[in-house]
Amino acid sequence: MVQEDQRAGQTPQVALGKYCETRDDLQAVRQPRQPEELVVRELVHRFLTRAQDRLDRMEITAKTLDDHMMGDLIIELLGKTVLANSLRSCHTSSHTGATLRR
Repeated sequence: MVQEDQRAGQTPQVALGKYCETRDDLQAVRQPRQPEELVVRELVHRFLTRAQDRLDRMEITAKTLDDHMMGDLIIELLGKTVLANSLRSCHTSSHTGATLRR
């Protein structure tokens, strides 16, 4: 007997893999992201890479780069898999107190 997933061209292993890729979003009742969508972790990484490039070209000072190095805190507070385009001011305003206490 052929399982329904296999009739649809999907093996149970493929279905499990797709579930594991979206599990965190599904359990948090978020729309699962598409692979090409930018998440907070990648956004912070791109920002810090660009800041390092600017430091290398002497467009900013080392102190400015140090100020930008709060990337890990941003990722921790907002969540590394949160879609960057889903961020609103409510995401950051609720974490201001936690940031200032550190």
